[in-house]
Amino acid sequence: MHPLTLMPEFTRPKCTLAIRRVDSGAMVLTRPTYRRYLALVVILGVGVLGVWGKIALFADGSHFLVNLLTSGELYLGNPERPFSTFVNEAPILLAMKLGVTGMTPLTLVFSLGVVLVPAIVWAAAAALHMRTRLFWPFVLMWAAIYLNTGLFAVGEYNITYAVIGLVVSILLLPRRIPIWLLIVLIAASVLLCRAYESVAIIGPLLALLALVRFIRGRREDAEGETAGRVEQVGLLVSALLLVIATLISVRAIFSSQNPGEVYLNNQLELLRDRSLLFTTLACLALLIAAFLPGMARRVVLWVAFIIGALTIVPLIEALTSGTGPNPWGYYNARTAATGLAVVLIVWCWRLATAPEEESGGESVPFFSSERLLSLACTFTAGFLACTFAVSIVHFHSWVNRVGVVVESQKGLVPFEKSGLSTDYVWDWALPSLSLVLQTQRDQGIVLGRPEMIGWQPFDPMTSVPVLPQVPQ
Repeated sequence: MHPLTLMPEFTRPKCTLAIRRVDSGAMVLTRPTYRRYLALVVILGVGVLGVWGKIALFADGSHFLVNLLTSGELYLGNPERPFSTFVNEAPILLAMKLGVTGMTPLTLVFSLGVVLVPAIVWAAAAALHMRTRLFWPFVLMWAAIYLNTGLFAVGEYNITYAVIGLVVSILLLPRRIPIWLLIVLIAASVLLCRAYESVAIIGPLLALLALVRFIRGRREDAEGETAGRVEQVGLLVSALLLVIATLISVRAIFSSQNPGEVYLNNQLELLRDRSLLFTTLACLALLIAAFLPGMARRVVLWVAFIIGALTIVPLIEALTSGTGPNPWGYYNARTAATGLAVVLIVWCWRLATAPEEESGGESVPFFSSERLLSLACTFTAGFLACTFAVSIVHFHSWVNRVGVVVESQKGLVPFEKSGLSTDYVWDWALPSLSLVLQTQRDQGIVLGRPEMIGWQPFDPMTSVPVLPQVPQ
C-alpha cells in the first residue's frame, strides 16, 4: 500500500513531496483541501462575529473605551503590559488622530483592534501550516485557548496567546524560515517582553524551541550558506528576546501592581466549566497519544475524539438555557489557558519532529491516523466555536437592552429598577458601559447592583466623565 493512501485528506500521491527539515524525521507537504480553507474562514468569521456582537464592550472593555475617548492617549489597564495593550488600542488611537469623532465608528474601530486583530494572528499561525500535518493542531490551539477565554475581549492575554501561537508556528515550519518571517518572529518576541504574565511560564518553552532549531540548523548548514546564516542570527536574537521576556514577566508577577497570588484565584471554579474541562482532557489525551506507538496511539486518539465531542454538551446547554455560558468563566479561564498552551505547544513540537515509521518495507508518516487526528481537532474546535458564537449573540442582545434602558432614562438608574438581567453584568463597569451607549449626554446611567463591593473608576454620583464624542 502506498503510504499516502493512509492519509485521507491527500488523495493524489503526486501532490506530496518530502521536504528538508531542521530536525530529525520528515514532514509531508500536501495540497490543502477545502476543509482547511473553511477552518480559516471560521477563525476569521468568529472575529467578525465578535465585532458585530460588541464583545469589546464586555466587562472592562467599556472602561477602557471611556478612558481612550476622554484622553485620546494609550490607556494602560496594567502598566506591565504596554506592548500588548498598544496592539489592541492602536487602531482607535489612529482613528482619533485622523479626526474620526463619531461614537459608532470609534466603537467599531476599538472592536476591530480588540477582537479582530487576535483572530487575524491566529489565522496566520494556522495558515503557515496550510500544507503540513500541523494545520489542524494549530486550529485546535486557537479553539482551546481563544474560544475558552475570548469573550473578555479587552484582556491583553488574547493578543498575547495569539502571538505565542504565531511564534510557535514559525519555529515549527518544516522549511527554511524566510527573512520576512524572521522579522515577524523577532517583532513578536519583542512584543512578548511586555505582554502578559503567562509568558513567565510559556517563554522558556518558546526560547528552548528557538534554540533547538538554531542548534539543529547549525549542524545541517555546515556549508555556511547565506540563507542559513541569516536564519541562525534571527533564531538566536529571538531566543534571547524570549529569555528577556520570561525574566520581565516573572518580575511582573511579583510586582505590587500584579501580585502572584492572583493566578491562584478561582481555580476550583474552573472545574465547573464543562467546556474548558472537556477541552483540557482532550488536549491531554492528544499529547499522550503523540508519545505512544501504533495501536496504543490510535486507541488514545479515539479517546481524545470522544472527549472532544463532549464539548457539544455545553453547546446544548447554552442553546437551551437562553442565557449562554457563564461569562465569568471566560475571564477565569485565562489562567488555565497557560497550561493548555504549554500542552499544545509540546504536542505540536512532538508532531513536527516525530520520525517516520516503517511498515511493510515502506515508510509511513508518524501520524498515519490522519483522519482521526483531524476529526478530533475539528469536532472539538467546531463545538467550541458554536458555543462561543452563542455567547456572542446573547451578549449582543443583552447589551442592546442596556442601550434601550440608557436611551429611555434620565440621570442615575438603579440596577434593580432597570429591568435588566444579570447575565452579563460587570457591576463596576456598568456606568462606563452606559456612557458609551448614550446617544445624548443627558441620558441614563445604569448603576451596579447594591450588593456590589469593589473599586469604581469614577463616582457616578459626582464625577461622571464627559465623552466629547457624544452629542449634547
